[in-house]
Amino acid sequence: MNGRMIFYVDMYFILNFILNLFFALMTAMLRQKRWRLLRFLSMALLMAAFSSLIIVWIRSFAAILELCRLIFFCPAFFGRCSKRDWCKDTGTLLGISFFTGGTLLGIRSLLEQFRFKQFGHSFFFLLVGMISLLFLFLLFRFEILKQAKLQKNVLHAKIVHHDMEEEILVLCDTGNQLISPYTGENVLIISQKLADRIALTQGRNPILIPYHSIGAQGFLRAYRVDRLCLEGGSAKEHILAAVSCELCTRDNIDMIINGFEL
Repeated sequence: MNGRMIFYVDMYFILNFILNLFFALMTAMLRQKRWRLLRFLSMALLMAAFSSLIIVWIRSFAAILELCRLIFFCPAFFGRCSKRDWCKDTGTLLGISFFTGGTLLGIRSLLEQFRFKQFGHSFFFLLVGMISLLFLFLLFRFEILKQAKLQKNVLHAKIVHHDMEEEILVLCDTGNQLISPYTGENVLIISQKLADRIALTQGRNPILIPYHSIGAQGFLRAYRVDRLCLEGGSAKEHILAAVSCELCTRDNIDMIINGFEL
């Protein structure tokens, strides 16, 4: 059309509003921020209106004004915070922006290669792409929270048996309710590798402890361990520990204890 490009301000405003809301929600999710829907909606509208105003009337200072918008983006959505939190929030926001933009451009290029050029430039494509990224970020957040919870429940400990000592990582699991039916005491679970390193089973008769789990039941061989010292100063002596060949040592965890024993 005479070499001129048609710019639709209304579409730009709507897309900007959706992207602002998306970036704010993803930042809040990954940074575990509290958020209020009414504030997020109003701030997303104001930011979209500000960007539209820059594009239409204030093009000369567009770069400076967009930089100001970036500086005030996180405080506008999340409220006042320290400089350190602002740096982390803004860094997370930039990372999400770059990742989202790169992913959407990659998907669009892929669609154009397969002759879906019209779909690659459509509003529907943007919505589907952002919904897909939202699902991806939810998976990331779930994994982050899972790893954080695991780290929170892992302690450093030292196990002493006869003349041998081992520095180990202990997982505190409140779901571990293995109890000796003979004495009523809680039974710890240690890996076969740890039992071999401290020679726990050599020359000793085991105590068979029955267990029941989902889809399985049977007996575990248990032995007395001389001493277990947990970080923080607490220690236990002559504890009963069941040896499990199925205890996963992928995270260098050699023992599972009941969290209530701490």
